[in-house]
Amino acid sequence: MRELGKDDLLVYVELPDEDHGLRRYKETTRTRIELMTRFLAEHLRLPGLAVR
Repeated sequence: MRELGKDDLLVYVELPDEDHGLRRYKETTRTRIELMTRFLAEHLRLPGLAVR
């Protein structure tokens, strides 16, 4: 792999970064849900939609 210029892939497989873990996935998903909720609340004017 190193001969093909894929050093980064080997580093990731051998020493995975904490950033690629479940914590980041949860934060990203939470952020997307919050953005969608704000968008729906603003543009659809749903009275029962709770926005933080």
